[in-house]
Amino acid sequence: MVHVVLSSKGFVMTAPPFEPNEKVVTNVMVVTDDLDSGNAWSYSLGLKGYGAVVTDVGEDILDTWGRHSPDLIVIDLHSQEVSIGMELCRKLRGETTVPILLFLPRTDENILLEGYNAGADECQSSSMSSPVFLAKVRAWLRRSNVIPAEALGILEVGGLRFDPARRQVMTAPGV
Repeated sequence: MVHVVLSSKGFVMTAPPFEPNEKVVTNVMVVTDDLDSGNAWSYSLGLKGYGAVVTDVGEDILDTWGRHSPDLIVIDLHSQEVSIGMELCRKLRGETTVPILLFLPRTDENILLEGYNAGADECQSSSMSSPVFLAKVRAWLRRSNVIPAEALGILEVGGLRFDPARRQVMTAPGV
């Protein structure tokens, strides 16, 4: 029997086999100008079963996005220079429809409007608790139709059966 992980890039063979109750990994990319904060978000995401990649605002964001294919992007800024976040948001929005959450150090009306016009799906203050952050992540993933493997059911194609909930690929009966 071949075991696979269902990811946003398709099926990837794995060894050793996964347990059927193991969570499906959903990837979140955190772009930040404060790596301590980004690592804290990554830790919180990992505790809830999400995959996370943290990158500095100075890195090649499009390259990081292309290599990791995240299901959600968080741009978390702490410096008062919000134009960096706006530019990153524009670049990413030009390449993807993945939800982008833009967390900013200040949230006056003009800044919020600039964030939404740059392509953010949500703009708000960067100071929030971990439970609120995780609730926002869950809500945006739910809205963006990232479907848990358990909800997909068994799919038969040609002579193969794909069982996403158990992360298995088998030959179909009678083949």
